[in-house]
Order: sequence, then structure tokens, then C-alpha cells
Amino acid sequence: MRFFRMFSTAALLCILFAMLAVSSSTPASAVAAAAIRKPTSKPTQVATDDSASTPAAASSAIDDDSFPTQIDPTGGNVKLIVKRLVALKIVPTGGKQLIAVSDSFGTTSDPGYTYLRIGQGTQIQDMVLQFEMGWQQMGVGSACGMVFRAVNSKLDNYWSFGITQDHQISLAHIENKTNTVAYTGPTDNFVKNKFNYVTIIALNDKVAVYLNGALEIVKVTTGTVDAGVFALDVYNDENATDVTTTDCRYQNIWAWSYDS
Repeated sequence: MRFFRMFSTAALLCILFAMLAVSSSTPASAVAAAAIRKPTSKPTQVATDDSASTPAAASSAIDDDSFPTQIDPTGGNVKLIVKRLVALKIVPTGGKQLIAVSDSFGTTSDPGYTYLRIGQGTQIQDMVLQFEMGWQQMGVGSACGMVFRAVNSKLDNYWSFGITQDHQISLAHIENKTNTVAYTGPTDNFVKNKFNYVTIIALNDKVAVYLNGALEIVKVTTGTVDAGVFALDVYNDENATDVTTTDCRYQNIWAWSYDS
């Protein structure tokens, strides 16, 4: 499985400067592990990239044990979800919602990575990012995910999350063509053929990932921490001969910012 990678400069330029083509209405209420449905809006494909870096050696999923093992991401009320996180002392008080995308999807038959810009160029560093994700189809080794903190002024600095068809979960931070964070491991919390809750908490150098409310990953980067933009991330493995099209589906995407 080839999952960790680095953006080419051309691909990142497209991500950072291409026009947005998704809706940005307030997210609708969601039900845990809801059935996959066809979204009402389609983003414009802005870039593909078939480059990939070699995965780093296996590492522990949890770098910091201060995060609780369970949260409640359900209900569809953004303020209520954030309030629960505050009560668990995971995030600080304050902040505000800056991104809301009701639904979107990315479909590609091209090998490699396809990036679909969302959020109208909004840049955030410290945040709660939550979305529901699943797929209609994909081949073995292919993946769906999300790019965040992709920096405008430093095109090789970004974070990426993803889940492969065989339920490998991944988190990476790439800066100056080097993985400062590189984790891939199996997950038992992903429900096939359903929308799954992904909650990413990024505060300074720490990033925690919850899947359907269960803690999966906590990583601490030694690299630069910057605000950046967002993109859907669709990976179509060129070696997947059984299914050659990857069709990722997303709904109720939102980001709560703690940046001043």
C-alpha cells in the first residue's frame, strides 16, 4: 500500500489557487453511520498527482495520552459538539465556525491523488474539523481523505488524513518534502458502505483523530505549525485492477477555528 506522499508543486498550486465549486450552507443534521447517498453539489477537479513518498517505519498511533478515548460527534449541532469537547477539556473555550459544507464528493479514474478545494480559501491553524465520509466504490489500496493546513506561502507544508479501502487509517504532515508525521495503521471503527464521523482536533503541534467517536491517532509534529486551506483528497491506486474508479462521498463538513 502506497499512502503517505508529498504534493508536487504544480498540484499544490492548483489546490491553493483554483476556484471553489462546492456549496457552503449550514450542515444538516446527521445520523451516525448513515447510508451513503448522492450529494447535491459537485466540486470541480483541480489537480491530480501520482507521486508518493515512501511510508515511514511503523510508529505508535498515540503520541500523547491526554486525549480521552471517546467523544460524541453526533447530533449535527456544531456548537453542541464543540461544547462537549470543551467539557472534556480537549479544546479551549471560545472560537467560531468558519467552514460549513453540506455535502460534496470526488470521483476519479485517474491514477494517483486528486485534490478538490473546499472552504473558499479559508485558512485555519488551530481547529476542530469534522466531516462524515464514505465511498460508493474504490479499488484495493485506494483511499478517501482530507487535506488541511495546506499553506499558501509554503506550498510543501500540509497535513493529510485518509482511510484506504482495506481500512488502513493514515495521518501525515509533510514539510519541505519530509514527513514530520507519518502514521498508517489498521482501524476497526470504520463502517463499510456508511458515512463515518471523522473528527480532527488540531491545536498547535498536536493533531488528534477520532473515527466514529473513538480515538485513533494522536501525533505531535516537530515541524512548522501554520494556518492553511482545505481540500478533499481522493487517491486512486494505479495497481487496483478490480475497481478502477474511486468515488469518495462527504457530508456535513465543518471547521471551528480558535485562531485570533
